[in-house]
Amino acid sequence: MKRVLFVDDERSVLAMLERRMREHRDRWHVLFAEGAGEALAYLQIQHVDAVVTDMRMPGIDGAALLDIVRDQYPEAVRIVLTGEVETARATRIAALAHRVLGKPSSADAIIDALDRVFAAQAVRGPQR
Repeated sequence: MKRVLFVDDERSVLAMLERRMREHRDRWHVLFAEGAGEALAYLQIQHVDAVVTDMRMPGIDGAALLDIVRDQYPEAVRIVLTGEVETARATRIAALAHRVLGKPSSADAIIDALDRVFAAQAVRGPQR
């Protein structure tokens, strides 16, 4: 079963995702981290197959988190949720993530992105 870690600094966003992910608990084991610090603590003790993170968070932002995940956990799929429009920042985000979704994104869009990236991974092997 795939493990998916959702990261956001807004508890309400995590609560909405938790409600929506319940119907997929037969396919994925989901974890929720309130901020990058909590996410990094999870990653030290548990393997995850995907990290879905908000871009803008206080302290360690989504880009910094994805940078760490890419370097230390390269087998993990990286998906970022962002409203960034600045070209330089958007280019950096695209280089760090396997998928970039606009924010706000519906739970259905996130589920679809996970399905697609896991299907591609199954065909080609883990992405880097």
